[in-house]
Amino acid sequence: MINYYIFAKILTILIHTIFMRKIIVIFVISILGLTSVKSQSIVNQYNDSLDMSIHNRFYLSLYGGLAQFYGDVSSDVYFPGTSMKGKIPWVISPRVGWDFNSRFGLRADWTMNSVWGKSNKPGQDRYFHASVNDIQGHLIVNMTNIVFPYKYNKRWNMTAYVGAGWMFYNSIARNSNDSILHVTGYDMNGDKTERSTNRVWSVGLSGAYKLTKHLDISLEIKMNNSPVDDLDAWVVGLSEFDNYSSVMLGLNYYFGTKDNAWKWNPLEPLVGEMIDSLESYDKQLVDLGNDVKDLKACCEATSSLPDSPDEDADGVPDTRDLEPKTPKGNTVNWQGVTIMPNNPSKVPLNNPTDFADDDNDGVPNIRDIEPNTPANTMVNWQGVTIPVGGSGSSVGGAGIVGGGGSPKVGMYFNSVYFPFDQSTIDQANYQEIIKVVMYLRANPGTRIKISGNTDERGTNSYNDALSDRRVKAVKKVLLEDFGFDESIFDEEALGETKLFSQNTHWVNRRVDFFIVK
Repeated sequence: MINYYIFAKILTILIHTIFMRKIIVIFVISILGLTSVKSQSIVNQYNDSLDMSIHNRFYLSLYGGLAQFYGDVSSDVYFPGTSMKGKIPWVISPRVGWDFNSRFGLRADWTMNSVWGKSNKPGQDRYFHASVNDIQGHLIVNMTNIVFPYKYNKRWNMTAYVGAGWMFYNSIARNSNDSILHVTGYDMNGDKTERSTNRVWSVGLSGAYKLTKHLDISLEIKMNNSPVDDLDAWVVGLSEFDNYSSVMLGLNYYFGTKDNAWKWNPLEPLVGEMIDSLESYDKQLVDLGNDVKDLKACCEATSSLPDSPDEDADGVPDTRDLEPKTPKGNTVNWQGVTIMPNNPSKVPLNNPTDFADDDNDGVPNIRDIEPNTPANTMVNWQGVTIPVGGSGSSVGGAGIVGGGGSPKVGMYFNSVYFPFDQSTIDQANYQEIIKVVMYLRANPGTRIKISGNTDERGTNSYNDALSDRRVKAVKKVLLEDFGFDESIFDEEALGETKLFSQNTHWVNRRVDFFIVK
């Protein structure tokens, strides 16, 4: 007898379980839906900030090579196909394709095959020729970009594809005396009749190498599988279906005005900027670490020194002031050394004895770092010699000078460097401009050419405009902050035409200074 209580209990548990499962399923679907919406929102934001049409994706191709047959009338030779009666089993395939992204795409193929085969089985005296045309659509999978997603702007890749379509064929089989044995799409007199039609499936593997931004060359192996047994004009009971394959060499041309195609997994400009910024921050952290070490060593060396007065009131105690009589108003570093005088050409002196100038270089002894400078030597405002050098020499930002103290045309100063895609000037690079300012004030009548440069990322027109903005930013500092006349400066925007390095981008983002008079 059935225990209805137990039965009812089991039924309740089952209903409860099914109901809970539905609740869980609905909850999971809701979470996935919300996640999908959120992800799609993020993708849309990314798409809004970055033009996803920046890469070429439409292409035309032309392939050609050798065909091979596998069936009842075939030999043991697999590739690249054997000639028969002096005829080559050729294949030609024009194509059109579209890449969705760097991993997947679609392609349509039209292939014309001239297939030959000869039986090598004992007691069989026959060969055949088939004319096969097929139209297929393929799903393209870029395996290299999937396996190596973080290898950007490659010159090579490997793709696989699968596809299906329709084949149209006729075939005629003969013996060694050229007598007709069997036909498909022919009559027994050897005249063509209506072509046979059937389905066809295919798989393939292709390796490509980029020749230019728009053109690449590919080597491909393709296998076609058919559901027919009369491709060789001979139907044999219980035999396998007839198949044919090809080995082809082809050219692919991508249309569009962009610099790269999705096929080569191009690095997005936004990602490139992020990587470039990270590299810049890494270098700044290394420099900061070195500065901290130097500062720590200095502080440890001076921490045991007693407090002392500050005679020149520059904020640096006399015990570690390398310039204990700094003129009032000068900006100094932590060692009391002047970074920028209030007026380099008219530095105030404390008393009449400070006017003494033993080496007659125009710099009083009190602030002459080189008090024994030879006669007729060009010096800066601190009495430091600007060395005389031949063409091509450089002196830490002071430049090259010719004999007799006259500036040599073509001399250069330290460059001013810029972050990626910017024309702003930071503090470190502002100091390089100050060196130019000091030289111009010490050498009236000098004419400077300001030359702007960029790295190679971006279009030529964009880089030309960016280099011009960098030139104008530097010139604006010289005019507005230091009061120079605009007429003493020449401007030159070179874009990406004068690269210092092909691998290190930051050294190419710069402004150079050249003396032209």
